[in-house]
Amino acid sequence: MPMKFTFLTDALMDARATLYMRQSLITWYPVAQVPVQNLSATFPINPTSPMTFAFTIEDMGDMVARSGRLDLSAGEWDQASGTFTATYYLQETEDPMTIAPSELDEMAPSVPQTFDDGGSPVFRMDRLDLNIKGNVISAEGDGEYLRRGAGPLTFVYEFRLKPSRGLLRVERVIDVETVYSRVRSARTGFGRITNPIINLVLRFLRDSLSDTFRDSIQAAIDETVAEEMAEFDVGAPITVTLRAVEITESDGVTIWPLGLLNLQSVCPSSLSTQTNQLRSKSQVRALARMRDRVLTKSSKGRELLDLFERHRGELTRLLLTHPQLLKQFDQTINTGLNDFSIHTPEAGTLSKETHTEAARFVRMLKEVGSFELAQLGDDLLRDTRALVDRPVGQVFRRWDEPR
Repeated sequence: MPMKFTFLTDALMDARATLYMRQSLITWYPVAQVPVQNLSATFPINPTSPMTFAFTIEDMGDMVARSGRLDLSAGEWDQASGTFTATYYLQETEDPMTIAPSELDEMAPSVPQTFDDGGSPVFRMDRLDLNIKGNVISAEGDGEYLRRGAGPLTFVYEFRLKPSRGLLRVERVIDVETVYSRVRSARTGFGRITNPIINLVLRFLRDSLSDTFRDSIQAAIDETVAEEMAEFDVGAPITVTLRAVEITESDGVTIWPLGLLNLQSVCPSSLSTQTNQLRSKSQVRALARMRDRVLTKSSKGRELLDLFERHRGELTRLLLTHPQLLKQFDQTINTGLNDFSIHTPEAGTLSKETHTEAARFVRMLKEVGSFELAQLGDDLLRDTRALVDRPVGQVFRRWDEPR
């Protein structure tokens, strides 16, 4: 009665997966660690409802995936056999993200900037220069302590960026680690600056710099990963983990992000029998163009899209758990794509071959799907008969004409 997770990816070499379960509201503990073999991790854990859990994957010593908080709705739970299965797509971005040394100033907080404590102005930062020294980012500048006692100040704050490893706060992907800090009075003489003043100024620096850098870099990472997976019509958030972050004086900041996606949240038309079980981006673009240029332009097309969306979850689950059904679905899509130009899909005509493949798919779907889904398949077949050997855009428009 295992819990089995399958990872469709080419990013793993020598990976291990760890399963965590909640002990209390705030305490989580690892219950099992297993190797990822043949891109699957099988934990000898008996799933019970309700159940809250999370998993991580480490590969070659680097953490590459964090699931965040999950429950049994994340996969398929066969209560008769006691087996839980879930399928994920793990994608490493085609190229690492880079932030050139010259781009660091664009990510820094603007100056002058005044910081308050309890509603009262305390410190004003007047100058801030950023550069890379070795493998750290150094912030140097000056400002003024606005309360009595210190006056003009100079400061140095050095920090590193490192991947966030939080088990549950997976929306946070990068952390800032303080390496060195110093605050000095710009006045001559001694005794003009005290430890409480130093600590207060350093807190402002740390919070301002770390929050700005973390937010800016995280937004860029999220955008990069979303662009990589945008073609797949994702219906749920993508969980991002950083394999590594490297800082050098020559290249700046280099980041290696990976996106983890539960395939239950993917549009069914994105699924395929290809190696990673996702359709090629060119095919997904062609399907999206058919949707946008033809189906959304008529009430009949919008009705079909609404029905498809209503049964999206069940159809995805059936395709992922029935290989022969997915194979026939793939054959239907591939045959149908030959009927239409990506540039003008509305001018294409549905061939008899595509309609025949679709009929085979519906017959197989009726054997494993719900009555409502089978009925939807029959309705689609009836409607698409009118499209065979006729321009689909023209037929959809005529469906909207008054009769």
